[in-house]
Amino acid sequence: MLGKLILIGLLAVVYYIGLGISGVSNFILVSIIEALLTLIPYFGNIIGLSLAMAFGYLTSGELGVLIGVLITFTVSQFLESYVLQPYVVGDKVDLHPFTVIVVVVLGGALWGVIGM
Repeated sequence: MLGKLILIGLLAVVYYIGLGISGVSNFILVSIIEALLTLIPYFGNIIGLSLAMAFGYLTSGELGVLIGVLITFTVSQFLESYVLQPYVVGDKVDLHPFTVIVVVVLGGALWGVIGM
């Protein structure tokens, strides 16, 4: 549980930086909400992306903000899956990060999304 809380804090920082650069107004609040929504498996990221895109477009009206939000989400999901989660969660359960990555990849290959 502590590993997941640390992961949420790190994701909030990544979202904070990305959404701030993208030009989303109130990006501090949006980044905290997005990070907390990652607790909901599978649908939390979709809901967070939808909220951030809607909020960004409605407050600015610019297409560039939407592209920035998409880039932020793409980078943050990559960082979460391949960097943050193996190191943070693997450290809390005393597993080597390479072991965590291999198990996630094999689980996905064998059982699809459910195995990940």
